[in-house]
Amino acid sequence: MITKEDILSKIKDVLRNELFFEEEIEPATLVRDLGLDSIQLMQLFVYLEESFDFEFAYDSVFENLRGASVNEFVEVIYNSINKQQQEVNN
Repeated sequence: MITKEDILSKIKDVLRNELFFEEEIEPATLVRDLGLDSIQLMQLFVYLEESFDFEFAYDSVFENLRGASVNEFVEVIYNSINKQQQEVNN
């Protein structure tokens, strides 16, 4: 079972090691304050999809990210993963 801590850790890892983001990332940091352009944000999504073997519903993700904190972004990912796992199990 994937935890929210796993997701947050992976976000931090991808930002540091793949997108070369050097600032400290706190759960309360707003996604827009990370300064990621749309390509970097898509790269982050792809890395997360590959890491956790799920697919984003991109329209809803972008809608939910406006003004969201990193913690809220983690919640969106967590819920997406769980929803897809439930669909597979049914």
